[in-house]
Amino acid sequence: MQRGKILPPTTIDLEVSKPKEPRLASLHTCGCCFSIPLDPVKCASCEKISCRSSFRNRQCPTTGCKDTNYKELCRVFRNSFAELEFECTYCSMLFVYENFNSHYLQDCKAIL
Repeated sequence: MQRGKILPPTTIDLEVSKPKEPRLASLHTCGCCFSIPLDPVKCASCEKISCRSSFRNRQCPTTGCKDTNYKELCRVFRNSFAELEFECTYCSMLFVYENFNSHYLQDCKAIL
């Protein structure tokens, strides 16, 4: 039996991947889905972080903000995502933010 293709996730689900530093991870959490975005943007008005997919074709997911425009993150804040470390709840392997998709799609023995 052939297994279906696993699609890459668009966020890091905090129930599946536990952050090593929850306080730091909380600064990088989407206000809509409460996960860590893999393609983050910020609201042009309130500057809250969001997943690009949570913001697309809608207004800011932050309560009370009605802006429909978002901006890319500045390089410094985007680089701060690289400091995030996670532990996979399936296999207990540690990985950094930028390696999440490769862990999920190739490395995690419990998922594959």
